Amino acid sequence: MATDRLTLIAADSRRISVTIAGEVATLRGAVTSWMARKAAERAARDTPGVRHVDNRIVVELRALGELDGADDAC
Repeated sequence: MATDRLTLIAADSRRISVTIAGEVATLRGAVTSWMARKAAERAARDTPGVRHVDNRIVVELRALGELDGADDAC
């Protein structure tokens, strides 16, 4: 089950953009779970030089079956 979660987070990470200006990292995009959103925020916070994270990631809750072919939209 943990592997399934990691797979979803990895797939979601391709839908996130990161902009860094000074000490602020701004995250934009959409993910399919709150866990993926928090994981992206944690990764940004752990980046050397980043002191603030502006997390603008939107969570789009969907059924797992809808994830198939999600890469086609990008």
